[in-house]
Amino acid sequence: MALYTTKAIILGAVNWGEADRIVTFFSRERGKIKAGAAYGCRRPRSRLATISQIFQHC
Repeated sequence: MALYTTKAIILGAVNWGEADRIVTFFSRERGKIKAGAAYGCRRPRSRLATISQIFQHC
């Protein structure tokens, strides 16, 4: 499994399981990346809930 550190914009998100979400990113260095899994981001007290919205710069 590769680990990249880059600035990216979130293009889309697909709900996966009960509280998880798979996120698609776009970055200048890597292009389109469809591998981001935000575990537990759909729970009410999750800090990842706001970050996993589309068109966020992260």
